[in-house]
Amino acid sequence: MRYNPSDVEFTENGKLGWKTKNGEILIPAEYDQIEKCSDVLYLRKGNDYELYLGNGCAEGASHSYEEGSFFVENKKFGWRKADKIIIPAIYDFINSWGDYLFIVELDDKLFYVNEKNERVLTNIRHFDGEYKREIPFNFSVYENSVLTISEYIGHKVKNDPNVVKICTWVRLDRISHEKIMQMLINPDDEAPITEKELENYNSQFSYEFNAYLAKSKAKGGIKDCLDKMGKMCAYSNSWFYIIKVWKAESEEPSAEELRYLRYFIEGKNRIGSIVFALGHDSNLKAGETKMLMLTHYNEECFPPSFQFDWYEYVNEHTLSEIKEQMKAQRKIVEEDIDSDYMEEVWQNHFTGIISGMRYSASRSWDETAKVLDFFKQYDDSYQYCVKSTVGSLFNYCRSNSIETDEFLLNKLRWLLENGSDANVHNHNKTALDVVSENTSANSEFHYNDESIEPCLELLHQYGAKTIKEIQKEESENTDYRVELELLKPSQKKYRTFNVIQIK
Repeated sequence: MRYNPSDVEFTENGKLGWKTKNGEILIPAEYDQIEKCSDVLYLRKGNDYELYLGNGCAEGASHSYEEGSFFVENKKFGWRKADKIIIPAIYDFINSWGDYLFIVELDDKLFYVNEKNERVLTNIRHFDGEYKREIPFNFSVYENSVLTISEYIGHKVKNDPNVVKICTWVRLDRISHEKIMQMLINPDDEAPITEKELENYNSQFSYEFNAYLAKSKAKGGIKDCLDKMGKMCAYSNSWFYIIKVWKAESEEPSAEELRYLRYFIEGKNRIGSIVFALGHDSNLKAGETKMLMLTHYNEECFPPSFQFDWYEYVNEHTLSEIKEQMKAQRKIVEEDIDSDYMEEVWQNHFTGIISGMRYSASRSWDETAKVLDFFKQYDDSYQYCVKSTVGSLFNYCRSNSIETDEFLLNKLRWLLENGSDANVHNHNKTALDVVSENTSANSEFHYNDESIEPCLELLHQYGAKTIKEIQKEESENTDYRVELELLKPSQKKYRTFNVIQIK
């Protein structure tokens, strides 16, 4: 809803509304308070509120009255928890940043205050090209020109306005995208990150970047850094992780440290593999470790004109129908998306189809196998998807239905015969772990015994193990270079985008 300076408040049955000077009702009279503050229209109903910005954008009642919310007095914003005023209503706008820090606007200037209304983060600066009213410091930055660095301190530093309490005391600073790239890419590193590995990170379709920097105590190592980053909420809803570890000169990580890192990150909510680098820093003292972690999302979506639900369609239709539909949809994508990005989006879209292929009563297994064979031929990134499919397969096909269980067995056989890894593990579970959980007496899901036994036989035939068996074997290794290979395979195969023409 947009509003003009001439729009006015009106009262009806003891409630407030908003209308134009000509009497057209823009907001019905159902609010307890309406205030126009600067270029924000504030509407309160009980403890809930809505904010309408001058550009017509709206923000809903996203804050809990008990946990903290806006309040307005004399056309100025403040912040309170329940009936306790935390920040007085003296600002043109205010928003919380965690429990202890607030972003405030006054006289067209943005700055930060703590819970005592004291100014903090006073040396924060804008980078070239940033809009003057853009929030100059935030965990979430929606362009890859600027990143936020949070360095864990662990205690309050006296007389330092840049150390604030967010979950714990941290030092907050900003480092440009160029500086981050310099930190990440060093061909002299023992295990360097390449520009190729950072393609997603540098994509214009990546967003919500967060960067965290931590240094361990002496002998604390990688685990200490990971713990500190956890206190900075580094693992909240992140999809991709880029990690670089520095050790002191002439020191190397232990195999146990790298193994801990690998399983720790694999247990978090993520998509894709870890991008990892190992380097050395002459400024580190003996026993110290430094870690830089970047988390980000990658928006791999089609344009608004592409509204086709491929997952449902591919599960229900014949191969010839799928091919025809692909031609039509690809034409839309080619017309609406930048050519350099189009192939990545297009192929990523179809890798997920292999994982999601499930039983359909309208199609025989032979027909389904033809569809899977087609996507294997069509998609150069097939291996990227299929290797991680076995572990998730059983979650797609949980049922007591004999037909579905037969489909489960057929698809498992197809995957294993076509290159899938029987021991791939996601969230620290292998296929054997998933089967064991879903066939136990306490499980909500149960497979048909007649089909699950052949599935287990197939898994064992291809060398499947439980996560505990794998970890026990791996724990015997003390050579960090073996673990480094698992984090950063020397023969890593990058996805290519050579799309086969559909005939």
